Amino acid sequence: MIDESSSSNFSHRLSRHEERPQQGFVSDATKKVPFKLGGSAEIAGVLPRRRVADDLVSQYWSFVHPLFPVLHEPTFMAAYEKSWISQPSGSAIADERCREFEEALFFSTLNVIFALGTRFSDSVPGPEKRDMAKEYYNRSRQIFTFDLLDCTSLPVLQMLLLQGIYLQSTTKVSRCWNVIGVATRMAQSLGLHLEQTYQRQKTIYAREMGKRLWHSCLILDR
Repeated sequence: MIDESSSSNFSHRLSRHEERPQQGFVSDATKKVPFKLGGSAEIAGVLPRRRVADDLVSQYWSFVHPLFPVLHEPTFMAAYEKSWISQPSGSAIADERCREFEEALFFSTLNVIFALGTRFSDSVPGPEKRDMAKEYYNRSRQIFTFDLLDCTSLPVLQMLLLQGIYLQSTTKVSRCWNVIGVATRMAQSLGLHLEQTYQRQKTIYAREMGKRLWHSCLILDR
């Protein structure tokens, strides 16, 4: 189990590292935008009121992150703040597809965080917690309309692990097992189980984040 002291130590080490975090263990080949299965990601921009969203995110950092530190808080929160500001889209087709993928991935991850935070929020009545959390989880799945089998990256792995963490608190035993299984295989394809993978990384973020993700995979897969 990852305790709070180890998580705090990890966060402290990252906060002292001023270099911007890199995405990590992804080769150029895996950075291509994966195949889109269909559907629309318009729901991605549908967020709860800012006060509600801030509360749910805060609950996530307070209660879930200390046990499963699968996200880098400063990096994610910077993206979270930007999500409340309209951003102009690029004109090139390739850039547009890339932007669509990144937005879908971010908002899908954000909605899983909402689902997890709902469980601990005092602002959500007890009887409504389960249904509201389920709604956020379902929205997360609707937003990410890309083929997971073509996605191999730390951010996608982070999203999958968060979904697995959420599903642990539901009756969806088979789905939870399958999601964690896919996450574990993805982590292996990224080489997170190999020491030489970390030796090639130049930043503290890439090394420590990879180890945290692999550790989370091992814990969830038990």
